[in-house]
Amino acid sequence: MRYFYFLRHCTTEFNEAQIVQGACDSPLSEYGRKQADESGNMFSKINFDYAFTGNQERHIETARRILRKNIYGSQTQSFCHPGLNEHDLGFFDKGSEENLYNNASRLYEEKYNLKKGSISTKELLMKHKISMIELSSIFHEMDSTNKTESVNQVKERCLAALKEICHKTDNNSRILIVSSGGTLSILLNALTGQEEDGYIIHHGHCVVIRENCSHFEKIGFYD
Repeated sequence: MRYFYFLRHCTTEFNEAQIVQGACDSPLSEYGRKQADESGNMFSKINFDYAFTGNQERHIETARRILRKNIYGSQTQSFCHPGLNEHDLGFFDKGSEENLYNNASRLYEEKYNLKKGSISTKELLMKHKISMIELSSIFHEMDSTNKTESVNQVKERCLAALKEICHKTDNNSRILIVSSGGTLSILLNALTGQEEDGYIIHHGHCVVIRENCSHFEKIGFYD
């Protein structure tokens, strides 16, 4: 039996500037560093046997600051795995979040013959309960260069990474996984089969999953 702590990286400079990150990178902002330290305090007495992150700076810095606050942190075995990187948004990386969401909203309206009216893009997306997974599919459709990863591509690489992690770690271990919001939404949905909207994880928040004989069950949430 393993316990996985899936944590979304803390707030970055790009997040605050509303710039699309995807496969590109940005360091934690001053606020993000404080978030990571607060998460470290929250997890300070949990004996993490292992920590795995994507190889993006925001993942690594979040994990490092958390483990620095952990009383067992010096004993935690830490690794990077590119399979845990954020959803590659290809053409849209480093672009404006506002433009990306506006284009996604327009495509969604055309697809379902909807009228936006006077509400904002985010309100439209919330009104029609568009999940992160569906939104990711829309981004994939929008990219004429075909550089944006599909949801299935993200799911397959994340599940392959998790399989490697399970082979590398011992049973009865506690494992910290630091990744990004899009990746975690897709991965957690694939693991548990629950409705994806339950996995909208805010920066620095964490979902705890228990694994027993390849069966994954959500057992807790830290915010």
